[in-house]
Amino acid sequence: MTAERAHSRRGLYWAAVLLSLVLLVAGGIVAYLGYTATSGPDGVVRGYFAALQRADAGSALAFGDVPAGPHTLLTDTVLREQQKIAPIKQVEVVSVQHQGADKATVTVHYEIDFPAGPDQVTDQVPVVKRGSSWDLTRTAIPTSIDLTHALDRATIAGAAIPDGDTLLFPGAVPISFDTPFLELGAGAVTFATKAHVGVTVQVSAAGRSAVANGLSTALQGCISSGGK
Repeated sequence: MTAERAHSRRGLYWAAVLLSLVLLVAGGIVAYLGYTATSGPDGVVRGYFAALQRADAGSALAFGDVPAGPHTLLTDTVLREQQKIAPIKQVEVVSVQHQGADKATVTVHYEIDFPAGPDQVTDQVPVVKRGSSWDLTRTAIPTSIDLTHALDRATIAGAAIPDGDTLLFPGAVPISFDTPFLELGAGAVTFATKAHVGVTVQVSAAGRSAVANGLSTALQGCISSGGK
């Protein structure tokens, strides 16, 4: 092997070593930033809501304790439906109120963007410190759904709306209808939800268009009939 070739190989070797070190440091920085983004009382709440926004039920539940109750609706599928009906947007931690060294309440503001207009929510999320990490004291909300209209046309995840308490993630109540002419008007689950959540139903844009077209057709029929 000539001296030039040996020198060239050594150069490539050290270049590869340097690249490996750069990638290792970069990976460490990314991991550290990921850790700091979800550490502390405010970070764990941001991480939780980010999991809700990307419809990752498993990650959301991992941010704390799951209350007792039916877990049937704590799935990616239902969470995706919640985000489809009215996505959670503009999440912002407002303040952190400590109660001693291992408890805190995080005030967070966000909007639930219903078709009729966004609900502005200011929520208070209790968290607790365990060892070196902070957890939500509950990652789902015990909720009883109160739907008084179009009950026979409404389902959740393809099944009948459950009677009594069930567990839901914060966000829109994930009710679907068997017609495109109806949609959820309002009905949101938050950490401040008490006992039950009332759900309203409204005519969708497709429904309003169908009504308008029907009236127009009927009117045209009347005009044509009257002209004969």
